[in-house]
Formats: sequence, structure tokens, C-alpha cells
Amino acid sequence: MRGHTRPGESLAAVPIGAVAYYSGLTAIDMMGLTDGHIAHREMPNMGEGWAGHEKHDGPYILSRKPTYLLLGNIDVSDRPRDPSKIPFIPYRFRAIWEREKDFYDTDLLPKLYESRSAEIGPGTFLNFYELREQYRTPGSLRQTGAGH
Repeated sequence: MRGHTRPGESLAAVPIGAVAYYSGLTAIDMMGLTDGHIAHREMPNMGEGWAGHEKHDGPYILSRKPTYLLLGNIDVSDRPRDPSKIPFIPYRFRAIWEREKDFYDTDLLPKLYESRSAEIGPGTFLNFYELREQYRTPGSLRQTGAGH
């Protein structure tokens, strides 16, 4: 993403490590490793899902308005996804859907974001959500959680 984004833009994703490092963007870890709000959430049925992947809060992430949402464990495909489908990103693993389904529980995702596919190599597409221009304010990512 580096070289294709503007200063002050941000992203939210799982996993966050390499994407945050190589993009140079302000990053929100959607599982709470670097976010105090999510890290301290009490989750029903804690301990019954993927270890380290159970905490989440889609509406909270949407309220922070990251410029880019990389859902579905960062979806890469051999052709662009159909932007009319909801969800736009296919969920092949139940644990990933369980972690991200609360993004679809409100009308905020389609209201705030548009579905995008960007070619990142020959026949290789990164599929993501991008914050609509009218909801952007430069440097507006609210700093919350651990260390902020």
C-alpha cells in the first residue's frame, strides 16, 4: 500500500504485523493486541474459539473510521471481487466470520465504505473497503487504547 496512500491515512486489519510495517500507515489491530478497548472487552464464550482471535468490536473499529478495512484475514484473489455482494469478502472459515460478522450488524459499513479491488501484481488483487471521501478528515483517526 505504500506509495498508493496519502499522509494521515490508516488501516484496520487482521493480521496486522507485516501490513502495518510495510504500508507505513497508522494501523488498528482488530483483535486488541495494540488496542486497549478491544483488549479489555469481556467476550461471551471466551476460550471456545481460536486462541487470540476471539476479541473484536466491529462497530468500534468503524467508529474510528480507518481509511482502509482489510477484512477476511486480508483477502487476495486472482480477479476483482464483485462489489455488489454483501459481504464483499468471502468468509471461508467460521472463526474469521465470527470475529468479523459484527461489521455487518449495522448499516455503517456500506454507508461509510466502498468495496474496492486493486491489482497488486499480474492477476493478483487485494480486496478491501475504503472510507468514502465525504467521511474523511485529514489526520482524523481517533487515538484510543493502549499507549494513547
